[in-house]
Amino acid sequence: MSEKFITTWFYAGHQKDRKAVSRGFFGMRTEIEEEVSARAVNLDEFADLLAKVYTDFDQQGYDVINVLPLDMAASDSVHGRRGGNLEFMGEVGFSITKGAVVVGRRKEDK
Repeated sequence: MSEKFITTWFYAGHQKDRKAVSRGFFGMRTEIEEEVSARAVNLDEFADLLAKVYTDFDQQGYDVINVLPLDMAASDSVHGRRGGNLEFMGEVGFSITKGAVVVGRRKEDK
């Protein structure tokens, strides 16, 4: 007999932003660079991972009964100028949902 409840979890990666950067002699050449964003999750990957868990649970005979978000907190330093000097002014905090714990319950025979 299988377990009545099962759980699994997943994390999605950070979003990558594309930006144009000037290179070469006098910045005459422009290149596109990808930069990882600390403030955003890759929502396409997140959605794909969540759908995979739902599909896997269904194939194993379980209904999803709860999805608990896994948040990641971080902060960015804030600097400003005072009298021409760059000074630390503090931190700005934020959090993003990077993953989830998914709970499933065995489907009852009807």
